Amino acid sequence: MEQAFELTPAQKGIADLKYFYAGTSITTLCGAVLFDERFDGQVLQDAVREVFSRHEALSLRFASVNGKIMQSVADFEDEPVEPGFIVHGTVWLNGELRKACEEESGETG
Repeated sequence: MEQAFELTPAQKGIADLKYFYAGTSITTLCGAVLFDERFDGQVLQDAVREVFSRHEALSLRFASVNGKIMQSVADFEDEPVEPGFIVHGTVWLNGELRKACEEESGETG
């Protein structure tokens, strides 16, 4: 592990939640972005990689060191971050995905 740092109080709270609710997705965020037009998925992936390379908070790595969770910043050049999404062309019939997202968010239209 690169130079390790202690967690912030907010990070410790999240780590405690994850420990207490082990085996669940309590600390996992998920979302979808819907585009009305076709676009070049490679351009989006390149843009996300660029954002990751400029903001070290997105390159944090966590590891247990002597029973204590510590954080370090990965060197983007040595360990490039791959965006956590898949760009694909799946079409949901009758706008099912859009409807599900709108219902979940409480928005319509």
